[in-house]
Amino acid sequence: MTPKRPPTLSPLLFVNQGPLAPGKAWGMSNEQAKSLKPCTGSAPLPPSPSSVHPEYVLDGHWIPACKTDGTDPLFEYLENTLPKPPLESIVQVQLDPSETPITSIPRVQPIMIQPTVLDFASASIPSIDTSKSAPVDIIVPLCRPMSEREWDVLDDVVSRLNGRSEEAPAGEIQDGLSPPKTVKVVLSGLMPPPLTLPSAQLVNSPEFQLHASRLANLSLHANVYLKLLPPVVEVGSSLIEDRKEVADVVTLYLSHAIETFGTHRLLFGSDHCLPLDVLRARAQYSNEITSPVKQGEWYAILRKCIAELGEDKFAMSAIMGSTASGLYE
Repeated sequence: MTPKRPPTLSPLLFVNQGPLAPGKAWGMSNEQAKSLKPCTGSAPLPPSPSSVHPEYVLDGHWIPACKTDGTDPLFEYLENTLPKPPLESIVQVQLDPSETPITSIPRVQPIMIQPTVLDFASASIPSIDTSKSAPVDIIVPLCRPMSEREWDVLDDVVSRLNGRSEEAPAGEIQDGLSPPKTVKVVLSGLMPPPLTLPSAQLVNSPEFQLHASRLANLSLHANVYLKLLPPVVEVGSSLIEDRKEVADVVTLYLSHAIETFGTHRLLFGSDHCLPLDVLRARAQYSNEITSPVKQGEWYAILRKCIAELGEDKFAMSAIMGSTASGLYE
């Protein structure tokens, strides 16, 4: 029997004083409805993107070699009408063990880290000390989207750090790793990945589908965190001169990362995972790379992208500060 179509509803039901008007509960009289704010609906509207700001900022990836004058122009490109939250601290990346904490930022005591750089060329598992309570920082040096093989290497590293590799019996030391234990793993360089396509082409591209599926698999490791760092592009990319398109592409990647990792496992950093010349050398990449965002512009772009995705102040504060604070302080 062919199902009957439901009756057509009159548009008059949805006018301001109609029985299905926004902000009017079923059975409510017109007099009661008039006492409510018009057209608010039963659920609150999301906050305006311009009104969502973090309580404070903890810069989770700060490299002195990336700063042109040794200072931190974190809010240089933030609109003058928007508030500048206090900078609580910075996580200073030591590329050289002899490097000393930066002292040029007033009232900020840096947190020093020495991350491990993943070597895709050898596909070897790096020697990582997991005996300390501090998180394990791993830099994924990328100048182009990751291949299946590179995702496999990264997944193997994370699995072994968690002691869940199928090849490694529990309790044994494998390939330079300490005995398996659950550690907090912080990955730099994955988010966003190198930008290659405008958003309209990216959304249905094989590279985005691969990134999305493998990142979702990686998110199943509950102890893995992602740093949100400025993107890179090849020199000559059309994205270099198109800030809106850069923001659109970042939002596409960010939306998926929030969906899979949640805002509580994402943290802001103001610098690239490595200085660009070092990154290109470690990735063994022949083409020239650059950044589509200016120094000091990343906070403003990322804050706007997060806010326009409908995240609230709590989520914004987690990404911009409190998650890093919980990991490093």
